[in-house]
Amino acid sequence: PWAMTLASPEARVVLLRVLPPPGAAEELLGRRGDADGGGAEAAARAGLEASAAVLGNRANVELAVATGDPAEVIVAEAGRRGVGAIVIASHG
Repeated sequence: PWAMTLASPEARVVLLRVLPPPGAAEELLGRRGDADGGGAEAAARAGLEASAAVLGNRANVELAVATGDPAEVIVAEAGRRGVGAIVIASHG
């Protein structure tokens, strides 16, 4: 993982997954749908936990799931957490 390659041993690594606002996909597709009852957030957190497990004890890892526009949320989280670098995965 590039984040670990760039991070110092005492670094804090924040794994962030940004979900679309509720109903955004349905609205885009012109469909009506009900909220998933937190299923998307639970799945996102499970994915982050799996990624954190791969990192093991090589860093202080924090997990975060947020909802909104990815660019806005990433910048806001980076500012709020005072991060020194942002590493973005190419997928998933």
